[in-house]
Amino acid sequence: MLAIRKTPQSGYGGDADKKKDKMMRHLLLLAVVVLSCSSLAQQLHIEVTGLRSEKGNLRIAFYNTAESFDNDQPALFNKTVSKSNIKNGVLKVSFSGLAP
Repeated sequence: MLAIRKTPQSGYGGDADKKKDKMMRHLLLLAVVVLSCSSLAQQLHIEVTGLRSEKGNLRIAFYNTAESFDNDQPALFNKTVSKSNIKNGVLKVSFSGLAP
């Protein structure tokens, strides 16, 4: 009977290769986690119409409840936008990185 046994070639199958494989799996897992977390961040696009003037600024703020707005608690997120950015009667404002 003839038996053929495959032996590891140089640079394959050693402890160094196992460590590299483990590190590559960890890097892949890290990349998946980072990409999935960044996809959880939301974007919001608002179009404001009916502004009477192109002078001054528009302040937009987000609150998590009506009570927090009524009780003068700080906004979760706010932004000041120059009304000079109005085009064709519409002021477009974008927010990114918002929590879902």
